[in-house]
Formats: sequence, C-alpha cells, structure tokens
Amino acid sequence: MVRAVSWVFAACAALLCTSSIVVANGDMQAGNDRPELAWAQGPNQYLHYTVFDQKKLNPRAPIQGEDKQLEPAGQWVGFFGYETTDAGEWQRRYEPLILDEMLMQLAMYLPAGKQKVGATWQREWKFEKVQTFNNFRVTSAYELKPQMEYAGFNCWVIYGKHTMKPHEGADAAQTLKLTAFSADTVAWFDMPKGWLRGARITFNAAMPGIAVGDKPAATSFYDWDIEWRLTRDFDSWEEKVLNGRVERAIALGVERLWKQRGADGLWVYGAHARGATALSLLALLMCDVPAEDERIIESFAKMKEQPLENIYDIGLSLMALEARYITLEERRSFLSSDKPVTLKRDVSAEDRTEMERLVAWIVANRNDTNPFWNYKKEPPVAPSTTQRFDFSCTQYAILGLAAAQRCAIRIPPGITKKFVDETLKMQAASGPKVRRVINFTPPKDAQRGKGKSTYSTKTVEARGFHYSVKATWDKYQDQTTAYGSMSASGVTILMVGLEIADSMNDADFKAEFTSKALYQQWEKGVQEAIECGLAWHEYWFSVTRNPVYYRNWYYYYMYGLERVGMLASVKFMGEHNWYYEGCCPLLALQDKDGGWGGCTDTSFALLFLKKGTVPPRKKIFTGEK
Repeated sequence: MVRAVSWVFAACAALLCTSSIVVANGDMQAGNDRPELAWAQGPNQYLHYTVFDQKKLNPRAPIQGEDKQLEPAGQWVGFFGYETTDAGEWQRRYEPLILDEMLMQLAMYLPAGKQKVGATWQREWKFEKVQTFNNFRVTSAYELKPQMEYAGFNCWVIYGKHTMKPHEGADAAQTLKLTAFSADTVAWFDMPKGWLRGARITFNAAMPGIAVGDKPAATSFYDWDIEWRLTRDFDSWEEKVLNGRVERAIALGVERLWKQRGADGLWVYGAHARGATALSLLALLMCDVPAEDERIIESFAKMKEQPLENIYDIGLSLMALEARYITLEERRSFLSSDKPVTLKRDVSAEDRTEMERLVAWIVANRNDTNPFWNYKKEPPVAPSTTQRFDFSCTQYAILGLAAAQRCAIRIPPGITKKFVDETLKMQAASGPKVRRVINFTPPKDAQRGKGKSTYSTKTVEARGFHYSVKATWDKYQDQTTAYGSMSASGVTILMVGLEIADSMNDADFKAEFTSKALYQQWEKGVQEAIECGLAWHEYWFSVTRNPVYYRNWYYYYMYGLERVGMLASVKFMGEHNWYYEGCCPLLALQDKDGGWGGCTDTSFALLFLKKGTVPPRKKIFTGEK
C-alpha cells in the first residue's frame, strides 16, 4: 500500500487531501470504467476522519528575517450527510470552515452524471470565511483515475490540482491576505460502501502578518503534507447501539476524570481550582458516582476552602452542591422521555449554609450599571460607561441561583425580571424566517431516507445571541454575528429566568411582578423570544462545530446545546435528534485515555452524554413544538 501511494504521488506531483465522502449510485463492479459519482451519505450518518500521517515539506519560498514555517497541525474532520450537497459542497449555513474543512472542500467536489476514466472537470471557489485564511479564490481541476487498492479497499481515485486566483476588487485591498496558495489532492473512494476511505493533501500557502513600526511584517508559510483516513462511522438513528457505546464512554470518562484529580483533592483549570473542582464534581455526581464516595466528600471539603473570586466558580459550586442531593432515580429519569420524578433535595445544614453564602456573593457581585455579571464585580472604566458583562458569566450566575432555589434557598426579588428584560434587548432583532418542525418521524430506510416532518403553521424568526453585544443578522448575505455557544447561553438565561420566577413564593412574586396579569404578559414575551432562540438553533444546527464560530469552545458549546434541549424538553431540534447526533462525534473524539482533553472538556462531554442538566419542574417553553 505504501508503494502504491508513492507512485500516486510521483504521478500527481505533490498531493493535498482532505476528507470527503463520494459514492456511486448503484453497484460498482471491478472493471466498470464509467462510475456515476455522487454523494450518497444518509443525513443520519456521521463519518469521522483522523490524521493518519502529516509532515512538513521543504519550503517552496525562501524564509527571510522574521518569517516562519509552521509545523503541520491537521485536525479531525467529521460531518453528517446533511452538512453537504450531493455534489460535495458544504451547505452555506455550516460555514465558516476550519482550514482542514476548506482543504476537504477542494478534494471532495464531484461532477454530475457518469464519468469515464480520464474524465476531467473544473470548479471555481470563493472562500470568504476560513479560519486563518479569508477572502480568496481558487480554480480547481480534477481527473478521474482507475481503481486501486487503498487501506485494504478497492477505491476509485480522483486527482485535483488547485491554484489561487489573483485578489480582485475589495479582496485586493485587504491588509491580511494570502500571497500564495497551491494544492494537489488525491482522494480514494470506496464505491460499494459509499464512503471516502482516505484523502491526502500537499499544499503551500503564504500568509503575511502585520508590520509593527519599522519592523516588517513576518510571513507564515504552510508547506504541509497530510493524509486523513476514515476511522469511525455512526448511524445516529441506531439508538440502542449508541446507548451501549455511550455507557462505556461514560465509564471510561469517569475513570479518566478521577485520574485528573490532584493529590490535594482538587481539579485545576488555569487559576480556577474552585470552578474546575465544582465542574468535575458535578460531572461525576451526574454520572452516578455516589455522593458518599470518600473522594467526593474530600473534594467538596477542599472546594469550600477555596476563595470566592469568580462567577463561574460560584455558579458551578452551587450546581455541584445541588447535584450532591439529586437522587439516582431522578438522574436516570433525565435520560428517558418520561416526566422526571418528584424533585427532592435533603440538603444538610452545613451545605445549606454554604449555598446561602454563595447566593449572597452572586447577588452582591452583580453589576451596578446593568443587571448582568462579569467574572467578578469591577467598577466601570469611567462614570459614564457601563460595567463589563457577558452572557457566559451571566448564564452560570443564573444556573447557580436556580440550583440554589431548587434546594429551597431563597432568591431575593428584584433580580430575575431585570436580567431577563435586558437579555431580551440583546437578542438579534431579526433573522431567517423558519416554520418550526412540530413532529419528525425518521424514515424506515435510514441510509437514504429523509423522514417526514410536520411543520408549524406560523413562522418565527431565528434570532440568536452574541457574547456581550446585541447580535445582528444580514438578510442579504444570510450571515449573523450570533453564534452557537452564546445563543445557547441567551436561551438558557431566558428559560431559567422563567423557572426562577415561576417558583417564587407569593410575597416575592408580588414584589417582582406586582400582579398575575402583568406576569402573564411578561411571560408571553419571554416565550416568544425563547421560540425564536430555539429556531436559531434549528436553523444553524450543528454538533460538529460551534455554529458560526468555527470549532472554538466546542465542548463548552456541546454542553450548552444539551442544556437547551433539556430545559426546552425537546427531543428534536428541527429534524435533528440533538442528543444522538451529538453523541456521535463525542464518541469518536474520546481519546485513548478515556477523556476529551483536560478536566473541563472531559466534564462538558460527560455532562452532554449523561444529560446532566436538571429539567424544569414544569414545562417552561410552551411554544408550538
């Protein structure tokens, strides 16, 4: 196989490649020289490619001064069938792409109809948003070659040669733009199976930096050779099969999380010993580790000794303390579609005192100039400015308050309505119009069918959230500044705010809302905003990236997606079974040690797989779903 690959590269010069999935419609027999190339991956199927080999090549351009040649850094590439068209083009809503996905796009494009061996086709691309590389055009030329053995499979071979077109118009005026890009690709397609077995890319690119003072701009050179191979595949509609794999993954993840615990009984993420410990304890308890475990008891004691400094730390501490008293029966009910069992929290006097102390800290550290939270309370930069805040910090403050309230800790009035009202103002004012899916039935033919959907009779706009400013949407470009993890945060704040308000005692409720009629009017507006937020998640749905934000904060986003699904009590987001689709990449990404990187990402992954968000005591979203 190595010799075969060698002559391929000799014939093709240097070969760049990425992951793509091409199949033939109908049976492919040995000797058939007119395959009909087309993507035929079912919408429910997830394929996962990992880097089989990568190396740095000799530079094609001279390295001078501060210039640098980057080491190859290929990542995993995974996607569902619904993320691409039959021609192998990424759907627009799944952009922006990471570098590896852009390289894949070059290799995966297919012509229509049957093609003879030796057939050629061309394609021009404009890449507007690619992590690292933006706004450049590429001309691609492809050729179909005979079948050959690759990794033990008989595959058709497609060569591609790709060159960058000169920058034009507004692109030419960019300060940062590629000064060079060329690539060669080869892809191996297993036609009977209908899957890409592997792909290889050799590419060269040059990206200048920014000049500082008299110091000239340094250029980063990419001279890489990377081969991807298919390593895992999942059918997200095979729920029983996935359940068994999830149970094993959780067991391995729990074991790994214990090994990441320090000798002092704490987990640490940067300077966050309290927060990382709280998050790890939350994950372990929700994954059915007994609260009586001596290590759990010891780590709680160590956590309580840590100073109160950061809103993440405090919010997570409250969530972990609540999890200490959630019964096994209740936790297991989260995984089923049945109504959760009766909420019961037999909190000890010691932990109740601690939770009251933490709630008081959250209340005291809310901003003065807005009703949100920063990492910790700081005065405004100037008297006329507002204090810094973001929806991530605020989300964990609210989650902590809700956890305390479920443990019968009083949340003072004057907080909930204000932060919900201000959150509503930060949601995008408009968005794509969506008729939301009410019911979805998977097809009997899971490989190719698309299922049946019943749609709402009304149309709502998909409106999301940004990090700390009002989100926007450009209807002409269908582009938004809202993105996945923060849209999950915004929707979470609204739903948890409703839950806190609904659980207030009569005196606090009257102080907060004055009357039942005013509350109902307020609730209706919040419900409408929640429905628009859920529509955002349906429209830009993904479990392979943080939508509209590349793959940044991926595991954090996945935990946020789980939280939205659990709080809204929905099985499907649009036509997507968010839980089982999300399980597929998480199962594939679990490393050989049983974790997903550090203790925080491992905890986020475990909380998704275990459905670790406490569902609301009553359905807090009543939209047409």
